[in-house]
Amino acid sequence: MVMDNSHESSNNLYMAAISEISSGIAKGTLTGTEDSLLATVIWLCVYENSRVEARRQSSIHAAALRRILLLREPMDYRHASMSELIWERMCVESCIYHSAVTTLFDGQPNLIEDTLVVLKKFGSRISAALPDVHTLQTALDGNTTPQAIIQSPVLGAPYHMFLFLMEGTQ
Repeated sequence: MVMDNSHESSNNLYMAAISEISSGIAKGTLTGTEDSLLATVIWLCVYENSRVEARRQSSIHAAALRRILLLREPMDYRHASMSELIWERMCVESCIYHSAVTTLFDGQPNLIEDTLVVLKKFGSRISAALPDVHTLQTALDGNTTPQAIIQSPVLGAPYHMFLFLMEGTQ
């Protein structure tokens, strides 16, 4: 019984989020660059990808995630806080991850090109190697870009691995 209630509750929240986004788009109150919109679409993707038995609109929301990212400009590392840079990187990595999962399980080969466009725009933010203590100290001293010290909070692996997975699925 508790399982049914949590399933129903999560489904209601999912539908409410979709309704809220649709309403915001229809009313013109969403520009597409809001952090809250980006976070909501990421969580829609997470929810859809967790529901293997009923994968609703994962390709639609993975595509929406890419479109929202492409509407945004990459943050200027000289003026953005570390938390803002990490947020941006998490969003880009989420896009890569959900595109890979959608490609793998839904057979959507057209997501590869779209993902490469996102990587072209934000790639310098996620292409850094693993830092050592010297790199970290140099970044903290302001002698290198902050993205050099940001790890892969979502992917946990180089993004190239996910691109290989997507290409191998074609």
